[in-house]
Amino acid sequence: MADKEDDIGPEASFTGPESEWDFDFARRLMGKYVMASFSYLKPDGVTVREHEQVHGIVIDATRDEGFTLALRGSRKGETIVLPPNPSAFVKLAPGNYRLSSTNERVVNPDYTSLWKVVDAEHKPD
Repeated sequence: MADKEDDIGPEASFTGPESEWDFDFARRLMGKYVMASFSYLKPDGVTVREHEQVHGIVIDATRDEGFTLALRGSRKGETIVLPPNPSAFVKLAPGNYRLSSTNERVVNPDYTSLWKVVDAEHKPD
């Protein structure tokens, strides 16, 4: 499977609130364990065509590129880049979490992030 950055390409876009880049938060996020969940939506912006969940360690963070995760589990060895939106990351309580898309167990991740990816054709305002 290709990196999600390649799959998304110019034909889809992330939706969500814009946020200011927070250099301090980006620095603190380095090395943290993150779970990311994606809902891939059809062009109507409502109909879900696919869900995906991944988990990994933040290895890079830049205002222009976003947050790079080195994936773990079934996608170990791959990287993905999450958009540069620090407000999308939510601190998690310690515990065991199960990814419904892969049935993998993730132990004590630091943060989670939720993303909607809308196919670009007729993307809603």
